[in-house]
Amino acid sequence: MNYSEPLITQVVIFCRGIGCGVLLGAFYDAVSAVRMLFSERKSVYVFFDTLYFLFAALISFFFMVLYNSGQVRLNLMAAELFGGMAFHFSLGRYVLGRYASELLKIRKILSFFISPFRKSAKRFRDFSERLFIGVRKKLSEGENKEKFRKKIQ
Repeated sequence: MNYSEPLITQVVIFCRGIGCGVLLGAFYDAVSAVRMLFSERKSVYVFFDTLYFLFAALISFFFMVLYNSGQVRLNLMAAELFGGMAFHFSLGRYVLGRYASELLKIRKILSFFISPFRKSAKRFRDFSERLFIGVRKKLSEGENKEKFRKKIQ
């Protein structure tokens, strides 16, 4: 590692890391707003959070390559974390709290348009389950016959 950089350069890079963290925090709140529009199921949360963290890791990597010559330093990760948390727990909470009712109205409108597709998907799922239950029974009967044949021999 190169510790011979002037202190002011390291401070500037640290401040840029805080700025990057603030932008990532703003993006996380935007992802949270979009996530509110879809559903409150855990699978939706996992999907959107996974996408966010993959994007955040990519942005952090490019940030370190661009401003720090590819050197991974703990203080940069701490700066990004601090910036993201500072945004999320200050301005982010205010914005999400302020617009939560509008997001719920948008969610109701979207659910009105999406409900026919959900019903069709549920019908297809029920049909495929009924279809494959018969297949599963036949397979298990075949396995039982095979076990019985092995016991006889």
